[in-house]
Amino acid sequence: MNQKDIQLKEDSELIVIVDKNNEVIGEMTRNQMRKEKQCHRATFVFVIQKESNKIFCHKRTSIKRYCPSYYDACFGGVVSVNETYESCAVRELQEESGLSNLELHSVGDFYFGGDDVSVWGRIFYTYFDGLVVNLQPQPEEVEFIELMSIKEIQKRVETGEKFTPDGIQALHILIEYLQKHSLI
Repeated sequence: MNQKDIQLKEDSELIVIVDKNNEVIGEMTRNQMRKEKQCHRATFVFVIQKESNKIFCHKRTSIKRYCPSYYDACFGGVVSVNETYESCAVRELQEESGLSNLELHSVGDFYFGGDDVSVWGRIFYTYFDGLVVNLQPQPEEVEFIELMSIKEIQKRVETGEKFTPDGIQALHILIEYLQKHSLI
């Protein structure tokens, strides 16, 4: 599939539209949602290498409409019509990393609003003790994957490296959650 075909397929996908209280109010194509900056749902799945407490981060491809060529500290994506947060998280994790059959732990929901996006996200985390070479990212969406410590991610953000802003907000919430539950 070439770049244009990939974008056309993604643009025509029907997604859930929600209000500021995360209540479903309709559906529309992803392209229309982006143009109208409608509030939608998305998943944020953090994969942690338990042995090192590092996070599997990835660089988004240049053909992504939202934050092209940015780093992302999590896998995930937009919730489609007739899809739950959970089923979306499983699907996106498999598509973007090749990982499946992992136990996902839900952290909770959060709202992120920016200049070009308005989203209700659900944060998940899971553990994978394999290596980056064990992952099989979808080449249309993921340029490459690398392991980063939380401090490294924070330092790279501070020095101006581009990370998805909603993913960074989700990471801060995840860190608080893991610390509160003595998991890191």
